Amino acid sequence: ENHHVPLTEVAKVLKTTSPGDTVFVKDGVYKDVVLKWAADADAENPVVVIAENKGQVMVGGNSQLKIYGKGLVVSSLVFREGQVSKGTVIEFRNGDNLAEQCRMTDCVVDTYTPARRDVSYSYVHLYGRIHELSFYRSWFYPGDFAP
Repeated sequence: ENHHVPLTEVAKVLKTTSPGDTVFVKDGVYKDVVLKWAADADAENPVVVIAENKGQVMVGGNSQLKIYGKGLVVSSLVFREGQVSKGTVIEFRNGDNLAEQCRMTDCVVDTYTPARRDVSYSYVHLYGRIHELSFYRSWFYPGDFAP
């Protein structure tokens, strides 16, 4: 089944998805969001969260994504011109809930810097097991992001 929702409603929709479903994220600029996404699927028949149009779902400000559960694929999101107050931009866990057989592909993390220079942070932390991570920037040029 296909679902078309704003970024801020993805977590709610994921609670009702089945293996093989696709959640299309509506184009837009989303700022200052903490996204916690979980699925209950597997690598052969995952739940997919993908931008409706490649490069048109922009996440910025003080935003983070936490992926957990099993069999979730996240694709074509852009994390740009933001910062985290602490921790990680994208994390394959939510607290003690780890991720398994999850994949993030065709995404961008660019010019995401901490608000203060003495803050330690990372773009991506992987927890759990059997993940695939591939990021691409070739389809982005300076100045493409309009806050």
